[in-house]
Formats: sequence, C-alpha cells, structure tokens
Amino acid sequence: MPQDMIDLEVKFEKLESELRDVNSNAEALKRNYLELTELKHILKKTQVFFDETEIAIPLEDPATGKQVYKSVFIIFFQGDHLKMKVKKICQGFHGAMYPCPETPAGMREMALGVETGLDDLRTVLSQTLDHRHRILVSAAREIRVWMMKVLMMKDIYQAFNMFKLDVI
Repeated sequence: MPQDMIDLEVKFEKLESELRDVNSNAEALKRNYLELTELKHILKKTQVFFDETEIAIPLEDPATGKQVYKSVFIIFFQGDHLKMKVKKICQGFHGAMYPCPETPAGMREMALGVETGLDDLRTVLSQTLDHRHRILVSAAREIRVWMMKVLMMKDIYQAFNMFKLDVI
C-alpha cells in the first residue's frame, strides 16, 4: 500500500507539472498573439494617419481569459525626453508601444511578418490546447482507478488506527 501511495503521488506531481507548463506556455502564446494583433491594426492605421481606431473584434486577455476590446492609435515623437513621457503614459494606461517603420516598404514587410507570426501562433496555440486536452482526457480516464486506490488506502489506514498499541 505505501508503494501505491508513492506511485499515485508521483503521477499527480508529474500531471500537475505538465499542466502548469502547458498552461504557462498557452498564456505566453496568447499574450504574443494579442501583441501581434495590436501591431497588425497599428500597421493598418498608419496608412490612414492620425486616427484612433477600435479593433472590431474582442481579443482574449491572456492573464484572465476574458474578452476585451482594444483601441489603437499612433503617436509620433522625436527625442528621448518625449519618448520617456510617452512610455510612462502608455504604462499608466497599460498600453503597449510598438516600433513603426519609416517607409511604406518597411511597413509592408513588417505587416507581412506580423501576419506570418499570427498564423504560426494560431497553429502552435491550437496544438498546445490540443495537447492540454489530451493530458486532461488521459487523467480523466484514470481518475476512477485513482479514487478506488485512495479509498482502499483510506480504509486500510482507518482499520489500522482502530488497533491499540500495547507497549510491553
């Protein structure tokens, strides 16, 4: 029985560790996806010039999993002093700063890179979620066996606790 307990504990620790890794990787991928989506809309916006735009579809907040609506806008500035002020304002509103290429060719190249990155992230995120699902399904298949083992161990330990220890 003690070996069964140790085996179960090892299985649970391995399962917990694997799920923590998958969840943290999924959160990082979602955060990266969110940033690239914002950048994609910024690059579209630079063609319009000086206009605030809301992103039409809600995006998933990687930390909470809730759907949030975002807006994008462009600020042009020159010099390190203004850069620091803009950075502080963005931090205060939990905004992100992204570099913007100076030439239309640079913007097209960056937009293409962002689209490629988004496609790659969609694929990897989908695979990550599938992997997490497989782990959970595997654990769900074994949960009855684990419950029976735990109940059996509990019954044995309760029976042992009914014995009186006579010390001579």
